[in-house]
Amino acid sequence: MCGLTVDFIRNWGGPTMSNHNRHQASGDGSRRISRHPIHRGLGLVFLMGWIVWVIGCQSGAAKPLPLMMSDKSYFSDVPMPQGFHIIEQASEDCLTGKRRVYVRHVYEGKGDGFRVRAFYEEYMPQYQWQYVTGGNVEGVQSLKFIKGSESCNITITRPSGFGSSVVRVQVMIMPEDGGSPGFEAPKK
Repeated sequence: MCGLTVDFIRNWGGPTMSNHNRHQASGDGSRRISRHPIHRGLGLVFLMGWIVWVIGCQSGAAKPLPLMMSDKSYFSDVPMPQGFHIIEQASEDCLTGKRRVYVRHVYEGKGDGFRVRAFYEEYMPQYQWQYVTGGNVEGVQSLKFIKGSESCNITITRPSGFGSSVVRVQVMIMPEDGGSPGFEAPKK
């Protein structure tokens, strides 16, 4: 590819010249392409533009800033990205005293699923949640964390489909063993 491009640039200008000046007869009767200085200059301009374009493409777009944590999180140990809000009709929780029995909160906001995933991977360990697993299946991001006797499953989707800027986050917190952390098993 590079050799083809260099040959094209080297010969730039020859085929676009007028028929009158295009070929000059050489002593042996063959014809050669004219090397007019203006056409070489155009080739050089084209080459410089191409180099700038290639370097610009390789450097990539500016990386988006990481999401910040909202000060409106519903639980002190489960962060919520700034700009996201709870969808009350899709959320539920059950608490006994200060213990969580079951939580399923749904948040929505604008952003990118991978940035939201990176947000939770960064901030959850700051609240003593231990990362267990994560994945992406057909655009649905999932993460699992554990802390003490609780597990936290986070699912990140685009409810409006591909190309939408709305991201939906479902946070589910429940006992890791399937029982209720709000009640202790009776001792025998």
